Amino acid sequence: MRRFAPSEWALASNSAVPAYQQKDEIAAYLADLAQQGKLGGLEYCLFQPSVFTDYFAHPYPLSPGLITWPFFVDFEKRRAIVLDDGEQRFGVTTVADVSAMLERALSDERTWPVVGGMRGDTVSIREMLELGKRVRGGEWLVEYVKSEDVERGELKTSFVPQMAHPVIPLDQREKASVGFVVTFFRAMKMGCWDAGDAFNRLYPDYKFTGVEEYLVKAWEGKP
Repeated sequence: MRRFAPSEWALASNSAVPAYQQKDEIAAYLADLAQQGKLGGLEYCLFQPSVFTDYFAHPYPLSPGLITWPFFVDFEKRRAIVLDDGEQRFGVTTVADVSAMLERALSDERTWPVVGGMRGDTVSIREMLELGKRVRGGEWLVEYVKSEDVERGELKTSFVPQMAHPVIPLDQREKASVGFVVTFFRAMKMGCWDAGDAFNRLYPDYKFTGVEEYLVKAWEGKP
């Protein structure tokens, strides 16, 4: 059995997010080969867990070694950026659950789904903010942005969550951080941050970790 898992591990295909353009090209190439019958027995799956729940636990993710940074709902600093009315929904899955799904898939002789969406939970921006307030308490700074501004590439907020990934040079992080939030919100409007539940249905006996369960545990006793 020959299997291939392209570098995906994120949102649904064709999200128009520049950082994921390469993965979309690879997915389209594989689909074209499959249509032409040229895969030669190779089986592939686009593993798509949507957002890692762990990012909302920054800087205390429960998966050791995971590089995280604050997202649009920043539990650490008690602040949030809300798009329009905040009702846009997205999927969240813990890194531990993603690992468990991969382990099961590798040992499963059944045919892989081509689009391997999975979700530990689904939540809206508003619901994530409400969860943050329950878990962290205190006073929160909440700022709202409009879709029309985001479409123009503008983020009219007094703060920008810093995308502090080591591959991004310090002098480029401010620009990269704005771009990350803007493109994230654009893809969210398109529904691309909920990549489906193919693996949930394939393994109905597996209990995924819910977003509240995870974040309550991650933030317990934290200042």
